[in-house]
Amino acid sequence: MSDFEAVGTIGQRATVNAGWSVLSEVIPRAIVLIVSVYLARTLPAASFGLLALAQAYPQFLATSLEMGVAMYGTRELAKDRSRGAELLSGLLSLRLAAAGTAFLVYGVVVIFVLDGEQRLVFLVSALFLLAYAGLTDWVQRAHERFELAAVANVAGALILLIGCVVFVRDGSRLLLAAALWSGSYLITTLLSLVITRRALKLRFRPVLAPRRWWGYARSSRKNRRANRNERLGNRRRQSE
Repeated sequence: MSDFEAVGTIGQRATVNAGWSVLSEVIPRAIVLIVSVYLARTLPAASFGLLALAQAYPQFLATSLEMGVAMYGTRELAKDRSRGAELLSGLLSLRLAAAGTAFLVYGVVVIFVLDGEQRLVFLVSALFLLAYAGLTDWVQRAHERFELAAVANVAGALILLIGCVVFVRDGSRLLLAAALWSGSYLITTLLSLVITRRALKLRFRPVLAPRRWWGYARSSRKNRRANRNERLGNRRRQSE
């Protein structure tokens, strides 16, 4: 293969991957927006506001707990794909352990602060923490299989849409709406795990290894710091 053909092949692959990456983000977000509009029209204003608040806290916690671990995993796996089983099991175990701990602490706070249906809505919505931590889209990106992430994300969003339209028919279904929201993300995570196992032949096996987790966390922090310094350096050079 000539250099020109090689460049063309790389360019085509990059274009296809970029397209799948956009689809995996844009379509699910559009569907979630439609669901939000539907719920805003179906639920009472107070109930919809409570649901939005119950969803916001777990989303904030999930992104805070991420700590660049997925980005680090993608980078390391792209450099050496033979480490796929090790990184998948180790990093996913780390993320799930952190999310599980956060879920327990958050749950205790919710139990003491809230009561009745509000408590249940917040607890059910907090399951998003576990769903987010269990995603394996970073493994799929490292293997340049962006279409796999798109399948799982779109399927989960469609399940959310269909579930809300079919079962949330009046303003008394606040708890069910919260359960469908968290449930759709949990299904997305399960689909992601199954697709990774079937398509990439990588199986997740939980690992209880605090020392290894600590090493992963330190490496991900260094990687995040290096990326931040690189972006700052690029901005300085562009401004000069």
